[in-house]
This record gives sequence, C-alpha cells and structure tokens, in this order.
Amino acid sequence: IHIVAGPGVVYVLQGDGVRVMGISSPQSPSLLATIPLAGCICFDIAGTKLYVSHAAADVTVIDVSNPFAPTVLGSIGRGSGYNIKAICVDGGTAYLVADQKASLVIVDVTIPTAPARLDSTLLTPHCYAPRGILADGPIVYIRCQLVVLAVDVSMPTAPAVLGMGLAASYALTKSTGPTLYAAYSVGVSVFSISNPGWPQFIGVYPASGTLAVAVSRDMAYVARSRVLEVYDISNPRAPVRASDTNYESGSYMSIDGDTLAIVSQYGGSGLTVYTISSGTPVKAGEYPNLEKPSSVKLVGSIAYVTSASELSIIDVEQMTKIGSYHALTAVDVVGTTAYCTWGNAGLAILDVSNSSQPVLLGQIPATSNPIDASHDITVK
Repeated sequence: IHIVAGPGVVYVLQGDGVRVMGISSPQSPSLLATIPLAGCICFDIAGTKLYVSHAAADVTVIDVSNPFAPTVLGSIGRGSGYNIKAICVDGGTAYLVADQKASLVIVDVTIPTAPARLDSTLLTPHCYAPRGILADGPIVYIRCQLVVLAVDVSMPTAPAVLGMGLAASYALTKSTGPTLYAAYSVGVSVFSISNPGWPQFIGVYPASGTLAVAVSRDMAYVARSRVLEVYDISNPRAPVRASDTNYESGSYMSIDGDTLAIVSQYGGSGLTVYTISSGTPVKAGEYPNLEKPSSVKLVGSIAYVTSASELSIIDVEQMTKIGSYHALTAVDVVGTTAYCTWGNAGLAILDVSNSSQPVLLGQIPATSNPIDASHDITVK
C-alpha cells in the first residue's frame, strides 16, 4: 500500500488507479475521487500535481489542486524495453529508474500538458536492478542491487555517471548533513557526499542479517537475528561499535526520547522495551505473545503495535495492554490521532487521547486492488 500525504488529503496508489481520500475531518474521512489508471506502479507528488507511472505511460501528470476533481493534464507513453520501478520529481524534471536494461529515464514536466522525454540512459555496467532514486539538485542518487550510483543531471539531455559506492542497499536515506546511509543485508554503509558527484564510502557497520535500523542522536541501533548492536556514529567516517545486547529477534523499531521499542515477527513475537539514555540498551521490560507484529510506533510511554489480529496499545512503563482495536496492519500517530492501514488499502482513523479506549473516528473501506503488501503508512 503506497500512501502519500498532503494537507488534509492522502493519496493511495493501487493497481487500478489512485484514490484521493479526505482526512481533514477525522470523524468522517471520505473518498473524494478516484483516478482510474490501469497498472499503477509508483508515484510522486510535487506541489499540486501527482506524477504517476503506470502500464500505459512513463509519466502521467495530474492536477490535484481540487482534490474533488483531479484532472489529467498530460502523459508520455511507455518507452520500449524497460519496466519503471521508481520515480522522483525535482523542479520541472521527473527522474525514473527501470529494471530491464537498468535505465535512467528523464522526463521534462515543466509543461505538464506535454511531458517530453529528454533522455534514456543505460546505467550498466555500473548498476544492475535499480530499485530507488533520490534527487538532490543537479545530482541524482540511484539505489541499485550492489551500488549507490551518482549521476550528474545538470544537462538532462546528457546525464553522466560520476561515481559510485559499493553497497547492496535495501534503503537509501539522506541526512540533514552531507551524508547518505544505505541499509543492506550485511549492515549499514555510510557515504559522504561532500563531493556530491562521487559518493565516498566512509564507513560501515558490519552486521550480517540486519533486520531493522534506528538512529537517535549520535547512536545507531542495528537489529540482527539475535543481537542488538549499538554504534557510535558521531564520526560517520569511523563508526565505533559501542555495545551488543542479546535478545530474541527484531523486525521493527521505534525510538522516542530515551526509550527504544522493538517487535519481531519471529522468535518470541513480542514487544521488548529498552532504556537507551546511556547509549547502551538496558532492558526495561517486555510484553510477549503478539501475533506476528507488523509495525510499532512509540509515543511517550505508549507503544502502538499492529499485528495479524489487532492494534495493541501498551503502556511500556507498566508493561500492560491498556487498549486494543481489531485487525490493523500499520500505524502512525500524530498527537492523539492514530492513522492505520487495514485490508487492501483501507484507512482507519482512531482517537487515542484515551489510550485504554481508542475510538474509531472514521474509516475508508478497503478495496480488492492493492499494489503491494508493504503495510507502510506515514502521515505528514
């Protein structure tokens, strides 16, 4: 389920199109509009426009300034020989990466009624199986199977590969400083982009079987199958392994202040809470027997855990369940409101001001056409 949030609106990408959902009144969320587009793959939002890649077009530009009546402004058809995997829009340009032939496709969207393909560049032999893209001014960073690739797009009709850093990355994140973090199967790699054209590998946290990573202040917490490792990253060029803590397993983590909450779909399938005020995790308690947890969000002393059967609301100071709500798959919490996904692209909004008695404010029913089962939601 791919969700992008705007002011009072969320956009949900599904296999058969985009659903526009109004959440300005949580008590009565509503389906504002449906944009039918067969074979939706990925999308991005910039200002009042959505940019969607789907079966019939590399990019379709949609005006959503009026969320009740989204209007298709223009499209550019699919190029031959590749399948789009990710899209990122920066300024008046859309950057797309494709898996077959490992291509970077650049589309001019400055005239939204007439998007124009500027270039399609093969990234091989530098990059295979691209999966993600991040634009940072005249440089785009592409997450590939084995590398993080930097491409100069200052001349979009002639993009040039500048450099790369080795990392079999699953995720790519840019910090507020000139640093990229790439999580991958055997740890977390750190790249300096002080010279943006050449991601310089400056450090690694070797951790085979990495399942989850969370960062707080100058410390990185890396969850492996049976070890929670802590790294001092105050100097990203020389990450220092600070401590190890044995535990059952961890698939998802959340940090708030000096508390870390971790849940696992495997092993004990429960919630474990650590105090991290000293940097070294100290086990504070656990709540066992959660059925296949799928996400966790820690807000103060309350942990919201979604699982196969319910949303569990747990007081992590007393380690007691103080509330629950049925069958939700992912959660984000803003203030006293919880936004949850459920089923196939459904949205439930709960008032959790009284944690022991969550109240359903409103919901948008699930459908039968999900694009994937990632169960992620972020509300902005």
